[in-house]
Amino acid sequence: MADMNTLMQAAAVSATTSALVALGVEWAAKPRLEARKDAILARRRSETELRRQLLRIREAAIRLNTFDVEGTVFKYRSVIRRESKTTTDRLVDAVQVLDLVVTDLAPDLLPDAYELYTAYLGYLIAAIEIDEPWESKSRSLLLATGVVIRANDARAFPKWRQRKKFKEAYALIHAEDFSALADAVFTDKSDVGA
Repeated sequence: MADMNTLMQAAAVSATTSALVALGVEWAAKPRLEARKDAILARRRSETELRRQLLRIREAAIRLNTFDVEGTVFKYRSVIRRESKTTTDRLVDAVQVLDLVVTDLAPDLLPDAYELYTAYLGYLIAAIEIDEPWESKSRSLLLATGVVIRANDARAFPKWRQRKKFKEAYALIHAEDFSALADAVFTDKSDVGA
């Protein structure tokens, strides 16, 4: 009977210790784990929003590239102007949201990525504010956006590869010759064999 009593006491002490340790870990570690999970989810949402805004900007640039007011029949010019205004408003909205997303992501971005995104935002703001017809500036906007999207997609690669892609994209956006930009967008072979 003494053996049974000792065995029951050992089981009770073991169960109590296990319960106390589990509750202690739950109490001490769970808030930090939840906060970490929330931070990771927020960062993923911001990264998704960054890509979404880049695609919205590319779509607006494609649309603006097709609007040729002077080359259309006179009766359709008002429709083209209205669509151009609507698309420009969408572009402005996308740029504002992109600016907020880059600001949110700034602590988690590589320095090269942050430089690229802020330079690109400056480029976008200048393109919007320059008083020229969209036909003349939408192609370069489309090309620059393509370069930034390609660099953004490099975030799945190792860090050294990401840095390389962001530096290349930054150099292309600052290039005086947009033919280099067009070549980079339409004939990117930097991922081959890597």
